[in-house]
Amino acid sequence: MAEFQTVANVGDIPEGEGRAYCVGGKMVAVFLTNGEYSAINDLCPHMGASLAAGYVEDGGVTCPWHAWRFCIKTGTWLDNPNSKTRTETFDVRVAGREIQVLVPASVVPHRKDFSMTAPAALRVDGLVTSPRSFSFDDLRAFSEAEQVRDFTRFHPQRPGDGVTLKSLLDRVAPAADANYLTLHATRDDFAASIPLAAIVDEAVVVYQLDGTPYPEAKGGPFRFLIKNPAVCHTDELDDCANVKFVDRIELTAGRGRDTRPHDEQEHEALHR
Repeated sequence: MAEFQTVANVGDIPEGEGRAYCVGGKMVAVFLTNGEYSAINDLCPHMGASLAAGYVEDGGVTCPWHAWRFCIKTGTWLDNPNSKTRTETFDVRVAGREIQVLVPASVVPHRKDFSMTAPAALRVDGLVTSPRSFSFDDLRAFSEAEQVRDFTRFHPQRPGDGVTLKSLLDRVAPAADANYLTLHATRDDFAASIPLAAIVDEAVVVYQLDGTPYPEAKGGPFRFLIKNPAVCHTDELDDCANVKFVDRIELTAGRGRDTRPHDEQEHEALHR
């Protein structure tokens, strides 16, 4: 059955702009124009650029790569409205202060049947110049200086190899006003938004164990970890800043979506 998924809060998307969110395993671009929200597939059907990063005007968005234009309400290819080429649209609603996107029934994940068989990718987007998705092979190709070998050096119960957060950010070029980093784990509908400056030199994305993709049982295929535990002992950086099942890292101006529990029992269960 189709269901709505919360992707952001009212105020997170500036008027006349778009933001990309992972919804049911798909990247969806949500736009705010004239006080109304609309959503289309974030990947341009031409060559896969992020439409959320495009210029919005007169009900359309212009792809930042090759200037293809699409209607943000209907998905129509505005350069050739009679063409069969178009982009997928999604229903959007506001519930309280939450912006929610309808996940089609065909892609609603069932947690008990969650599978890692499809090639996994880590999306880094938001307030960046060049949004990108990184596969296991992409991360393995990072230079040795960007790799963090044997994370048990920092946390004895967290084996595996990773790459530095800084190496990922260097490839997407964050905007000058990006000062928060929001970690999204679609599998658990979990999000944690933390100050970028506090962790940019401490954070690691662990992606492999013994040369193979990081196992689901340990929070893979991508797990966000912080080398120095002392960094986590602040109001906004607790142990929940170490996030399992991460599939998206979003850069924002100000705090983004954050679903971390306040109840101590829920908090403890999250880290078992």
